Amino acid sequence: MKVIPTQNGDVAVAQAADVNSADDTKTASFKAALAQAEDLPTGVKLHKGETAKHVEGHAYYEITSGDREGMFINTSGNVRNGQAFVLVRKHGKEYHIYGTGKDRLVVGFHVPKKAANDSAPAPKADLSDIKLRKDEKIEPVEGHAYAEIVSGPRSGMYINTSRNARRGEAFVLVEKADFNFHIYGSGDDRVVIRANKREVD
Repeated sequence: MKVIPTQNGDVAVAQAADVNSADDTKTASFKAALAQAEDLPTGVKLHKGETAKHVEGHAYYEITSGDREGMFINTSGNVRNGQAFVLVRKHGKEYHIYGTGKDRLVVGFHVPKKAANDSAPAPKADLSDIKLRKDEKIEPVEGHAYAEIVSGPRSGMYINTSRNARRGEAFVLVEKADFNFHIYGSGDDRVVIRANKREVD
């Protein structure tokens, strides 16, 4: 068998180039992962292939690539620090949903209102005739004829502020498919009103 030295040399050089190229790629990805890890707060770890960026003004990061892209990571330092969650904004509140099924935990927050100089304030509706219980406060829900009860024994419920026969009555709001359901009362006295959802920009 005859061996031609130049061919062996070419193969060796090609193999060395491939190894160097693979090493460069691994080194670059390792450096990127290391830089990402150094930027993350203590106790916060990403899955392989994930990147994240801090959400300004909040104690969490958004996962911007990888298998959990679009989720967020708690960086507050509290008991949920480092845990991933789904973020939902609804009716002036922000909900952080951790886990699924029976292990699901939903944590709600009020979203701070925009500064007065961000936009001209909308005219306030006259709610002087709406009777509240002791320690209750309400906040109008933009684009709807109801207000959310934000403190007191019925916190989380809503009050009808329209000019119809149910004005001033409290209800539970349920969203399902393309409809909102306003549930007044309970038991035999329960009344369920179905309303179309209205998109509010």
